[in-house]
Amino acid sequence: PGSGKSFWAKQFIENCGLGTYKIQDINNDDIRDEISTGEPWTPEFEKKVKKVRTERIERALKDGNDVILSNTYLNEKTFQSMNTWLKQNFPGIEIVVKDFRDVPVNVGSGAEF
Repeated sequence: PGSGKSFWAKQFIENCGLGTYKIQDINNDDIRDEISTGEPWTPEFEKKVKKVRTERIERALKDGNDVILSNTYLNEKTFQSMNTWLKQNFPGIEIVVKDFRDVPVNVGSGAEF
């Protein structure tokens, strides 16, 4: 959290220009904000977030768009599971990983990007 993932994704998308080339940033925090009705976090709520995320990824990739998943993957198993799912459902997909674990804490705000 706070490493600049969302800021980087926004800047990357803006720098790619417009036209027919489309990139979608899909982020669990954004989805949580969109579907929350004020209830406290529960494992069931997180399942809903995952379902919405999966639907958005599928729709974006099937429409020929590129996708940035600007999420925090603290659990290596979750990260590997996402990569496996992508490769199984979208053969030939190119997965590029941008690791933000080396970003100093004071940079995460975007102030130094």
